[in-house]
Amino acid sequence: MASNKCPKCGMNLNDDCIFVWKCPECGKAFKINFSKLEQVQEWKRNNVGNHLIKCSSCGYALDDGNEHITCKCSSCGNVSEGNLAHFIADDLEDKIIEDTLKHIDGTTSKNTVSINLVRCPECGQEVKDTETSCPECGYPMAKRENKKEMSKKSCVDGLRSMRTKVIIFAIICFIVSGIFFAKGHNVKNDYYNSDYSTLNKNAYVGGDAYNYIINGTYFTGYSVIAAATLICGMILISNSIMISIKVKEYE
Repeated sequence: MASNKCPKCGMNLNDDCIFVWKCPECGKAFKINFSKLEQVQEWKRNNVGNHLIKCSSCGYALDDGNEHITCKCSSCGNVSEGNLAHFIADDLEDKIIEDTLKHIDGTTSKNTVSINLVRCPECGQEVKDTETSCPECGYPMAKRENKKEMSKKSCVDGLRSMRTKVIIFAIICFIVSGIFFAKGHNVKNDYYNSDYSTLNKNAYVGGDAYNYIINGTYFTGYSVIAAATLICGMILISNSIMISIKVKEYE
């Protein structure tokens, strides 16, 4: 159990305190209780270099060491800010730092700079992600995009894919609407009377008056369906325009 205390009143932080975790990429914020923070901290200790929490809006990794977490004390109302390590006990924090450094280069020196390793596609040697070429075989390593750029690109790609699907559904709605409008026009104006035609199209009883009433009912039903699908198509097109505006903002 972490032993952090409110810097103002000295009360132990607990689930009654309000913790808000904000995404540094898109600004989306969500509440998280203190016990959940402890679970994340424990998981990070046993899974060094991996991420447990990602933003549900843009997919950005929230537990990368640059967390923006605020805490409002339930006792005095004081608001404090910090990252995940700021709100954990000293013994657990030291353990995380120690394990992280061991994972990187087998040392326990806290002056070591945290790095990420990638595997060379040519010889399989592990190489620092800051290297432009493999020190073992000289193979040129592709330039790695920073996390924010990768997150932004992923978000834009997702929005573009969504826009394409929305437009396709809108086109389908317009086609269905046109079909039902055409069917409504046909049954209202182009029906056949069984007394005077061998086609017997839409003729359930004899006489034009009866057929007109029956086909008029069909016309109403088809028109309602056509109008509904037309409205759906227009709403979808409006959504695709809004998505396009959002894509331009990210670009």
